[in-house]
Amino acid sequence: MRVFYCIATALIATASFASAQTVNLGSDWSGLGTQTDPFDSSAIEVNRIVKGDFNFDCDYLAFLVKDDADYDRFLRSAEIQYQIDGGTPIVRDGVYTTMYSGSFADILDFTPISGDRYFSFKMNDADVTGLKAGNSLVIAGRKSTGWVNAKLDLMGFTRAYKRMCEFPN
Repeated sequence: MRVFYCIATALIATASFASAQTVNLGSDWSGLGTQTDPFDSSAIEVNRIVKGDFNFDCDYLAFLVKDDADYDRFLRSAEIQYQIDGGTPIVRDGVYTTMYSGSFADILDFTPISGDRYFSFKMNDADVTGLKAGNSLVIAGRKSTGWVNAKLDLMGFTRAYKRMCEFPN
C-alpha cells in the first residue's frame, strides 16, 4: 500500500508541475509559476519565489533543512525565530514538515511522502515589511534534536516579492 501511495503522490506532483514555468528574477531569485496566455510564453504568473534553500509564496516563508532523513510524511508544530540585519529576534509559531510550505498542507490537509524537511510559518505584514527593508535574514527552527539555522541574503527580495504578490505578470 505504501508503494502505491508513493507512486500516486509522485504522479499528482508531476501533473501539477508539468506546466510550471521558471522565471529569473535577478539576484539569484527564481520565480515558479504558470503561463497565463497560451500565445505569450512571457506571460507568467509567479506563485512562488525561491533563493537557495528558501521558498516563499505570498503568505508563507519556508526553508529547507538538510539532514539524512528517510522518506516519510509529517506535519508538526514548531517554534521559529528570525533576525533581520542582526536586530531583535522575532518568534513565530510555524510547522516542521515534509512539504515546502504550510499553505499546501493547510489547503489540502495533506503532506506528501518526502525525504525533504522544511520549517515554515505564515508571514504577517510586519514580517514582509521587515524582509523588504532588510539586507540579511538569519532564521532558526527548533526540532527534537535542537535548533537548525539558515541564512539568506535579502538582496532582490523586494523586487521578487512584488513580482509575485503585488504586480503579477
